[in-house]
Amino acid sequence: MFAFWRRLSLLSLPALGIAFSEKQAINKALLKSGAAIDEMNCVRKHLSAIKGGKLAEAAYPASMLTLAISDVPGDKEDVIASGPTVADPTTRFDALSILNKYDIPVSEAVTSWLQNAASETPKPGDERLSKSRFELIAKPFSALIAAQEKAEMLGIPAYVLGDNLEGESRDVAQVHAAMSISAAHHDQPFLYLV
Repeated sequence: MFAFWRRLSLLSLPALGIAFSEKQAINKALLKSGAAIDEMNCVRKHLSAIKGGKLAEAAYPASMLTLAISDVPGDKEDVIASGPTVADPTTRFDALSILNKYDIPVSEAVTSWLQNAASETPKPGDERLSKSRFELIAKPFSALIAAQEKAEMLGIPAYVLGDNLEGESRDVAQVHAAMSISAAHHDQPFLYLV
């Protein structure tokens, strides 16, 4: 099931009139901008014909069961893989606002699409999502705890720093490196300043 869900996160079916290449360029620009994952997914959902609940909408009235493994901070079902089978609480106006916030250049086709009501995603309570069931079967925190337990079984001290880290990899890595250097220097896992 993991392989199937990961395929859903990589699934790209641009909305009507949106070129695949432009959707890719917008995604790259959002990644470079430092936008949070929920902001990136808001834009992705509204530029897609399949994300943001649109897969379940298209399958209705068939029943759907989504078994998901979270890879996002907070484990929000509408953010995991851009929520193709669940209701989307964000709006097309949110997507426009995010593009403006990060000064992401877009074509007239994208602007027109996001100004069109057809770009809106199914919202909570939408009847077309009533036969879609979502089950979160694994979370990042569970994997971190399992890794910690295994390391400790092998005699290696391990500390879980959390599963809600966001940001550029190099920035997060610098924070982790600084924590490691400090822990080694002071012979303790963490140094708290009060």
